[in-house]
Amino acid sequence: MRNNQHSLRIFGIHNIKIGTSSSMDVLETPFPPSKDVFRNDISDQVLKPMLEFISKSESYFFLDVYPFFAWASDPININLDYALFKSKYIRITDLGIGLVYSNLFDQMIDAVYFAMNRLSYPNVPVFIAGWPNSGDSNQIGANINNVVTYNRNFIKKVTKKSAIGTPLRPGVVLQSFLFSLFMDGNG
Repeated sequence: MRNNQHSLRIFGIHNIKIGTSSSMDVLETPFPPSKDVFRNDISDQVLKPMLEFISKSESYFFLDVYPFFAWASDPININLDYALFKSKYIRITDLGIGLVYSNLFDQMIDAVYFAMNRLSYPNVPVFIAGWPNSGDSNQIGANINNVVTYNRNFIKKVTKKSAIGTPLRPGVVLQSFLFSLFMDGNG
């Protein structure tokens, strides 16, 4: 990332943000968010210097947030509606600090915020992405109905003024994009 930034500066290009995407497996544990940290094997060697670069260059921590994978890894303990932003009655409380979550997405984002806070980079903005397509028929739940439901509710979440932010950071706009909006040859 430093080399890319240096090359751009050589050519007089200063307005392009440099970053790289990370998956949620950068975190040590998924719950509770208030106790989360980055994985020990990459925290100091990879993530701390990356967050320092991002902070200094005023870029974003690009994060692939897939509530689907969290749900698929533990469908007994994680309700699919909670992952799809459909849970009207499911509330999960982080007893460590009393934050209440109504969807898995907010819970995951706050876990990253807490981990960044622990590395002393609380102000690095997060830029997020969405739900996997239905291309892998071996993954239960990765189907067109869930993709459409998640994307529709995700768009509502990030555009509805009253829902902006997370329980830890209410009102903070979550920069976001959707990608891989395609179907395989069978769909």
